[in-house]
Amino acid sequence: MGKCMNKLKVEAGDSRDSVGRKRFFPFVPEHHLIPGHLPKDGWYHKYIFYPDEEGLACCSDNAISFHYVSPNMMYVLEYLIYHLRPFGISMDSHPQDIAVLQK
Repeated sequence: MGKCMNKLKVEAGDSRDSVGRKRFFPFVPEHHLIPGHLPKDGWYHKYIFYPDEEGLACCSDNAISFHYVSPNMMYVLEYLIYHLRPFGISMDSHPQDIAVLQK
């Protein structure tokens, strides 16, 4: 894909959000969200351009894609994202950023 994009003169850009969190992920959400799940000596950490945050601070609130998501997990994610409305949680407000809470 990279070779095709290069041939079409598509320039790589920074796809992170306004606070520097990534939006595109090569693994399922749990691999990025659970601290220590991805080995620091593995291929992923050798090739990432921007430093990685662990835990909930890893991922943008506007994440675009995760890879290797099974069909069953897609149903779970659809329910959690589009259908679940937890009692007492206003869908008009947004929880505080986890990165802010950790500092």
